[in-house]
Order: sequence, then structure tokens, then C-alpha cells
Amino acid sequence: MKNNKKSTMAKQRMSMAEVLMTPEISMLIVLIVLCVYTNSVNQAFFAVKNIQIILRNCAFIGALAVGEAFALMCGEIDLSIGCNATLCSLVFAHASIILGWSPIASILAGLFTGIAVGLINAFITLKLGMTSWITTLSTQYICKGLGTIISKGGAIASLKGGFVTMSKARPLGLSWMLFIVIGIIFIMGMFMQFTPMGRKVHAVGISPEASRIAGLKVTYIKGLCMVFAGGMAAVCGILQTISSLSGSPVTGIGNEFPAIICCAIGGVSTTGGKGTMWGVFIGLLMYQTLKNCLQTLGLNGNYQMVVTGIVLLVAVAFDLVKKNFRFKRKKVA
Repeated sequence: MKNNKKSTMAKQRMSMAEVLMTPEISMLIVLIVLCVYTNSVNQAFFAVKNIQIILRNCAFIGALAVGEAFALMCGEIDLSIGCNATLCSLVFAHASIILGWSPIASILAGLFTGIAVGLINAFITLKLGMTSWITTLSTQYICKGLGTIISKGGAIASLKGGFVTMSKARPLGLSWMLFIVIGIIFIMGMFMQFTPMGRKVHAVGISPEASRIAGLKVTYIKGLCMVFAGGMAAVCGILQTISSLSGSPVTGIGNEFPAIICCAIGGVSTTGGKGTMWGVFIGLLMYQTLKNCLQTLGLNGNYQMVVTGIVLLVAVAFDLVKKNFRFKRKKVA
């Protein structure tokens, strides 16, 4: 009887420890402490305008994070999404401003560019056998170079018509770009949680070989995820262009790393097979709030990068620690 009680208590302790070791919970605790401290130093931190700024800044990184999450969950990675977004932004701006295409045609040009980059990444990775990080690192430079060629090294300005109205609109003090990204996160969250394809993505990420034995089309599923990542990079680039009413060869460059950080903080496993869109959204809010906290505290930009890197390391470390806890829990059971 005593042994049974000890075993039950041990399981409860392991369960509580596992909850505390999740990236979402642990980072949330750290973030709350940081927010309280920041507000004590500068009481304007919790002002409505500052909260609106934090939320508006979630739009562009959020679009990239959604696409990156799919790549990570299927066991791959896409390092080209930042420069891909820049290329799509410039293609969209060039089509609309220089060529005078209609809004729909210009948007489609940007979207097809991002999807094409995703297809290239998928083909080289899944058909030619190159690792995804090498493939996407290479296409990152290609996208950056093509973007500079299209823009001739300068900005392409400026969008007109309905794009101006959309750019300046502030529904609820926020932006239409944010609401579009939140809508995408909600739809893809439902897709991942309630559709067979969503469950297949997780299965492929956990074990491609076991998934093949089970009859899943691993290459097809991974390919779709990588193409989707390219498509979301295009969405990010188009939204950024509409927001600023111009395309720039430096917009989006380097944003792949914040996107990966948002995914890691939100519980998306960097080794594949685990993660939710709800977690990505939480990670996105945490990242932007952390960034705002550091800026409010007046921390030097170089130190901000150091802290951001530490956050990524801690998030990944928690993912590994959580796996160890699960393994120990199985042994106790």
C-alpha cells in the first residue's frame, strides 16, 4: 500500500515537473517577471498604446513563424524565409508600381514567387537528398541577390489606391495585417488539430521511417510543408510592402531567426514531430513582448541580441529536458 502511494506521489511530482518544464509555461513565468520589473521602471509599459505596438509588431514575424513551424514539425527547417519574404515583397512592389499590374495580379505574382522558392527547396531537399538547412541557406542567398537585382539596390515606392487605405487603417488601434495573420494562425491551428493531414505532419516529424512503413507519403507531406513555408514567406513580404507602401531590398532579411525563436518558445520541437499553432502564437507574443521590454529598459541593441540568443538556447534546452522527463516518467510507470 505504501509503495503504491509513493509511486502515485512520484508520478504526480513528475507530472508537475513536466508541466513546469514546458517552454510555454517556463517562458511565460520569466516573461511575467520581466514585464512586472519593466513596468516598475517605466510605468508606460502597460499603457494601451504600447500594448498596441507590441501586437502590431506580431504580424510580420507571425506570418514567417507559421510557415517555419510547419517546416520544423515535419522534421525539416527553412532558413530562406526571411530573404524569400524580401524577394516576394520586391516582386509584388515591382509588379504593382513599375509594371502597373492590378492589385490581384500583383499579389498573385508575389505569392507564386514564394511558393516557387518553397518548391525549389522541397525538390532539392527531398529529391536530390541535400539537407534542408544547406538547401535553404543557399536559396537564402539566391533570394537576396535576386531581390537586389529587381530593386537595383534601392526601394521601390510607392503603392497607391486601396493599399494606402489598408496601410493607414487602425481597427481597434491595431492593423489589418495583424488580423490577417491571426486568421491564418486560427485556420492552420484547426487544420493541424482536427484534420488527418495535420496528424500526418506530426507523425512524419516523429519518425519518417515508421511513417513510410505505415503507408504515409512522407516525401509528399514534407514537400507540402516546405511549399507552405515558402507561401507564408510571400504573405509576410506582401503584408510588409502594403504596410510601408514600398518594397525594400533589406526588409525581411534576418527575420528567419526570430521566426524560429517564436516556434521554439511556443513548444515546436526543433527535431520535429511536436508543436501547435496555438503554441506558435503564444511564442510570438512572448518574443515581441520580450523585445519591447528590452527596448523599454533602454538596453543596448547588441545586448538585446545576446538576450535573444540566450532565450533561444533556453527554449531548445527545455524541449530536451522535457523529453528526458517523459522518458523517466515512463520508467516510473
